[in-house]
Amino acid sequence: MMLYPEVEKLAQKVGNPYALASIVGKRAKQLEKNIPDIIEHSPEKAISLAAREIESGKIVASSGANDDE
Repeated sequence: MMLYPEVEKLAQKVGNPYALASIVGKRAKQLEKNIPDIIEHSPEKAISLAAREIESGKIVASSGANDDE
């Protein structure tokens, strides 16, 4: 199965696969909380939308110690 965007490319953008998983998870939760109607009726899941945001550059990993926002 081919995944798009590719996990390896996203991990390179973020720094490593563990940071990628954390960032995608946090963003997906934000999307589900803030725009549940759009997520509910979207053909894509929130996690796919979050991955696409990282791929397009809308979401950028920070190196800050207080990233819980």
